[in-house]
Amino acid sequence: MDSSSGMQERYAVRGAGSHMTAKEYLSQVYQIERKIDSMVQEMQHLRTLVSNADQVLTDMPRSHNVKRFEDIVVDIVDFENEIAADKEKLAILKREIADAITRIDNRTYKLLLELRYLRYLNWKEISFVLEYDLHYVYKLHNKALQKLIPGNT
Repeated sequence: MDSSSGMQERYAVRGAGSHMTAKEYLSQVYQIERKIDSMVQEMQHLRTLVSNADQVLTDMPRSHNVKRFEDIVVDIVDFENEIAADKEKLAILKREIADAITRIDNRTYKLLLELRYLRYLNWKEISFVLEYDLHYVYKLHNKALQKLIPGNT
């Protein structure tokens, strides 16, 4: 566990009624991308079911299978709509986060936050890129998060 987990400063997210830590704010990108990936996988599974409609329709009585086929198609459309909405939200959030990171004066802090929250590198990879000891990277991360909080830059 990194040493930033105890950070209690709150980051006011534009357009949101709640406050979250800078780390929580930055972590949203990764969480949304994982959600999109999961929905895409589920949608691919449903499309496979639809493409194998002959098997679906012959396994059960006709009236039940038609409903099942229709339900699958509706689920696919729902997933497509939700994925599109999440991708739009993700693009906006990435721009906001990139802008917030850009406003930090320290180049090392900027790079660290970009590597962690926009490129999803793990701590060892970040340590290698920055050429710093892993524990020092944790300390830099804490300082970078503090600079991200409005008024601390």
